[in-house]
Parts: sequence; C-alpha cells; structure tokens
Amino acid sequence: MKSNFSKMKFSSFKELHTHFNENDSKKYHIKYGFPKGIKLPTGLINFIFSKHSKEAIQTDEYSKVSLNVSSYLNLAFADIFEIAVQNNEVIKFACRSRYNNKFDITMVIAIRPNDVYLLCTCWLNKKEDEHPHLKNYLYERCK
Repeated sequence: MKSNFSKMKFSSFKELHTHFNENDSKKYHIKYGFPKGIKLPTGLINFIFSKHSKEAIQTDEYSKVSLNVSSYLNLAFADIFEIAVQNNEVIKFACRSRYNNKFDITMVIAIRPNDVYLLCTCWLNKKEDEHPHLKNYLYERCK
C-alpha cells in the first residue's frame, strides 16, 4: 500500500504524532462496515516493534510465556477487522490471524510515513472468542 505519508517529512515522532493525532481519525469496525474507496493494507508487510508491543509479547495472559512474533505479516492470511482513517487513508489497523491450533493472534499496527509499519501491541485470543464485548459506541457506521 503506497501512502501520501511518504511525501511528508517529520523530524521526530512527537512532530509526527502532533500532525497525525489519532484523536482526529475515525474508527471503523468490520461489523459496521468500512468506508467505500478506502484502500486496506495488503500483501506482506514488515514492521518494527513498539516498546509496548515488546512488553505485550513478554506478558501474554494466555500463554504465560513469551510469544513468538516475527517482524513480518502476510495480510493475505489475516483478517482486518478495525481501521482508523484520517484524510481518507488508513493510519492504523487491527487484524487477527492464526497463531497455533488453540489461539489466534490479534495485532494492532500503525502506518507511519514512508510506509513504515509499527506494531503497537498484540495479544492472543482463543479461537472460539468472537469478542462479544465490542464497544459499539467507538465506531462510525457505514452500513
């Protein structure tokens, strides 16, 4: 996915965060539909780990051991279920993919300038967990 972010230059993460304040974005969940014309990330992505994601990998509540998380993800084998959109571009997404026979892994990934992907956090979900406690009020409606 090519982004207009690559045309923008930021000298620091703070400057970037100020420019693309996530509070200015709109959140969408697959349950309520994604906006028409929005291009979702596709293909094989390589990401860097945030400090928080490194901590989450070490302290997963189900496994009680360190998760085995590589620095890449093939989105062909993941289901994107949540996106944050700003200026008609996806700036963050959450996806779920197979981890092993018992668990799926959920990953929240931010898209930064120059198509840099940042793993914000991740956790395991039991395969049968369908997330019954979705906070509906957080999401825009497209359906």
